[in-house]
Amino acid sequence: MRPAVASFVNKCVHVADSFESSAIASALRDFFLGKMYPAVFATLVFVGHVTGAELYINAVLMGAVALSLLVSRSARPLILPFLSFVFQISRQHAPGVPYFSDYYFEGYRLAIFAVTMSCLLPAFLYFILRRGCFRGVSFKSVPLLLPMLVLSASLCLNGAFSPEWQVANLVWGVLQGVCYTGVFLFFYLGLRGENISSLTSYFIYVSALVALILLGEIGALYVFSDNLFAGGELIKGNILFGWGIWNSAGAALAVL
Repeated sequence: MRPAVASFVNKCVHVADSFESSAIASALRDFFLGKMYPAVFATLVFVGHVTGAELYINAVLMGAVALSLLVSRSARPLILPFLSFVFQISRQHAPGVPYFSDYYFEGYRLAIFAVTMSCLLPAFLYFILRRGCFRGVSFKSVPLLLPMLVLSASLCLNGAFSPEWQVANLVWGVLQGVCYTGVFLFFYLGLRGENISSLTSYFIYVSALVALILLGEIGALYVFSDNLFAGGELIKGNILFGWGIWNSAGAALAVL
């Protein structure tokens, strides 16, 4: 059984190598690493938000993310998707304020979202293994690795030894650990060896695109919402985007 598995793995690696060196893969790699891709991605995020078609547009966007992971050995194409993913959520489909909608969790829509996101897992694993992200990783080579692991462990222990503890506490802690530690490690290891000046310019460009997404969504809210003004005065409490509130947008723009 083991020789058969090894033979299958070797064939997969050979196919992957052949594809990576093909003209198609080279053209796709140039697109995903260039400046046109994040501009198109940002535009579709904005369109999905204002039209309410974000679930279906997200399927296209995540397909592009998966493809970028397959053809590129740089995490650069993932920067904008990570920064802008939540801004797709439309006001009318908000799982929180203002409508507390079940749109994403009903029937076929939940299946579409689950299938879309699950397709990313093998692409991420492929990227991590092909790039050798964990090669040479140690507490000395990765900054703050030990403190981040301790933080993640403490987050997973939230509510432990309490009679009110639930499995949901552990799930929440694991997700927080992934957000604080996993995302940082993915980008730190996935961007190792890149030209710092080029990467800095790219990050500034992507940050500007995310800021434009937010400004566009604020403008759309002012144009299309009919409850923002009363008696000629702005009602701040009605500035709700679906993914957050006025403070969320202000804080994000300030950081960007």
